[in-house]
Amino acid sequence: MPVTRFLAPRVLDLNHLLQQPKQNSGKTRVRPALIEIISHAGIVNHIDGLFIKAHPNHVVAKKSVATNMLTLDQLVGLLNCLLTIRLLVNGF
Repeated sequence: MPVTRFLAPRVLDLNHLLQQPKQNSGKTRVRPALIEIISHAGIVNHIDGLFIKAHPNHVVAKKSVATNMLTLDQLVGLLNCLLTIRLLVNGF
């Protein structure tokens, strides 16, 4: 993967990665529970950036994407955890 970094930054798009389109309901199913696990894997593998959707108020968020978002509190917690992982990984 270091070769690809030379060409361009590597960004992990968690929201689209975790979507499961064409469900029986006609709506795209999402797996927000995996956002934390996959983002940890990305950081450990030296990803340069993450694309994560978050919304301060899921009640007013567009229904089709609200289930695919983290709350701002969840995002802050995740980013703090990812920063700790990044600092540990960079130490090696």
